Amino acid sequence: MKTLFVLIAFAAMTQTQAFSCKQYEAQVIGKVISKTIDENGECALRVSLWQVNEHIMCPLSKGEIESTEITGSYSCSFESGDDFSGIVVNDGKTTFLD
Repeated sequence: MKTLFVLIAFAAMTQTQAFSCKQYEAQVIGKVISKTIDENGECALRVSLWQVNEHIMCPLSKGEIESTEITGSYSCSFESGDDFSGIVVNDGKTTFLD
């Protein structure tokens, strides 16, 4: 029985370590610090966060989110000073609100 438990634990650890993230995520609550709109009408937000729940397997940290601009179609619905919440995703190219 003990051997079976050890084998199952080893298999679970091996599977977890082999997991590769294609994107990183966090569920967040915060405030929009600034909003910019470029010449193509694309919006970008700078935010300050007061609650961050990182994805357990592919975490996106508070520091990573606050140090970059959040883009995407949902970004245009916010103004500076607005509170917001949602899932922030980084796919290796951009950080966006999903």
